[in-house]
Amino acid sequence: MRIAHTQISGGRICWRQWGTGKSLLLCLHGFGDTGAQFEALAKALSPHFSVIAPDLPWHGATEWEKESFDAGDVQEMVETLLAKSGQERCVLLGHSWGGRISLASLPQLESRVGAAYLVAPGGFDAGSKWGGEKMPHFIRTSLIDSVSKNTLRWIKGAEHLAAAKILSPSVLRFFQSSLETRKRRDRLLAVWRNLHHFPVRRAPLLTMRMPLVFIVGDKDKLVSADAVYRFSKRLPQARCIRLPESGHRPDAAVLADAILNTYTM
Repeated sequence: MRIAHTQISGGRICWRQWGTGKSLLLCLHGFGDTGAQFEALAKALSPHFSVIAPDLPWHGATEWEKESFDAGDVQEMVETLLAKSGQERCVLLGHSWGGRISLASLPQLESRVGAAYLVAPGGFDAGSKWGGEKMPHFIRTSLIDSVSKNTLRWIKGAEHLAAAKILSPSVLRFFQSSLETRKRRDRLLAVWRNLHHFPVRRAPLLTMRMPLVFIVGDKDKLVSADAVYRFSKRLPQARCIRLPESGHRPDAAVLADAILNTYTM
């Protein structure tokens, strides 16, 4: 494994590279993870792919200097990492938050991405839409300020909502974990502040010819497999693979099989 750092306009990106395969798979991780989450997948895909996985802004060893993060930053990051690898194009894979980022950025990446895999992509449930692009800016700003100043109250409130069965146990655990330390809280709020830059919309994808493969586990408690399927079936270049025994993070071997069985570029 190679670990390197590369400066782009928004900050200093840390990235990892595995393998020597002819095709390049560029992977974007989920919230709270780092590029290291793809090591097992990279080994499972060897020798077919070389794999590059950056730490996204506010995560891992990446030093992000801007308050904002949008599709333009994703495009710059992808193009910079392609140049570092000596490749013109790649296959893009995004998991969870990284799946949402990938999906929203595809129109700007069409000339650089030959195929995209969206694994348990975020942004399909009503709650995340209202928490992201549908929430007015002034409300989002006020809530972010409130969570920052009254963290313990928000945790207690979430616990009461979970006790009343309004919040699921998995959402409560995520909320508690994300507010456990100041660093985690700041990461959560930074990502939430920028969610509106990554809307999940079908219309910009309809004219694209790039193959899209959605992969979602039927036992995923964070992403609705039905919602992802409904979204994908109205895109002529897309297919949806449902994994009956998988949760939010599919096993690396299962995911590698799905990629190798559908890969076209």
